[in-house]
Amino acid sequence: MVSVLLTRPLARQAETAAKLEAMGHEVVAEPLLYLEDLDRPEPTGPFAAVLLTSAHAAAHAARAIPEANRKDCLILATGQATAKAARAAGFETVHHVSGDATDLANAVNSATYQIPLTLPLLWPRAETIARDLADLIERQIVSWVVYRMVAATAFSDSTWRRLVKGQIDAVLLTSPRIAQTFATLFQQLPRATGVPSIFAMSDAIRDELPTHLAQRTHVSMHPNEAALLTLLATDGG
Repeated sequence: MVSVLLTRPLARQAETAAKLEAMGHEVVAEPLLYLEDLDRPEPTGPFAAVLLTSAHAAAHAARAIPEANRKDCLILATGQATAKAARAAGFETVHHVSGDATDLANAVNSATYQIPLTLPLLWPRAETIARDLADLIERQIVSWVVYRMVAATAFSDSTWRRLVKGQIDAVLLTSPRIAQTFATLFQQLPRATGVPSIFAMSDAIRDELPTHLAQRTHVSMHPNEAALLTLLATDGG
């Protein structure tokens, strides 16, 4: 049995944990980021489409789009979990774009979807972001900051002990911010602490790690959970 440190925010833990347990792994839940909603006023529409790069933003998008308009409002979402959250928030015209923010931007710029050019795009997003869609998309975007992710300041006592004793076999990293936080907290451990195998969802995530951690990092072929879990099954023992 492989012991896997699951570092996703609490709201995303349960589904991933269930998949890991079904694979026969032991899950050590240790969210390294905590969600804090921000009470920012809703932007004024209408909008040609809503861009979602996080499941956390889906409920906020519903605040900005009147209920009568949600059925036909075009949603472009990165990741299956984000698309699922959009549907749960009442949107029906939801398209899943495989990949990350760059892939989403490419889909918009290449006119993959029929999006009216006369209206701006709404992007409800986190306060801190890895890539700014306004720099990637060649049209007007209303960037609406609706939540922030607060980094953990220490590992829990249980996780600290298990890492020091070498009782964590694998670590899953699913965002650059989580990677930054993991690296910061790992530096707080005794110098002799061994580095477990690290599994990152993208090169951008691995690039946030210092050399001694990056050298122990495997990167999934695609920036999504399915590819990450496949990599864990292949290289995680």
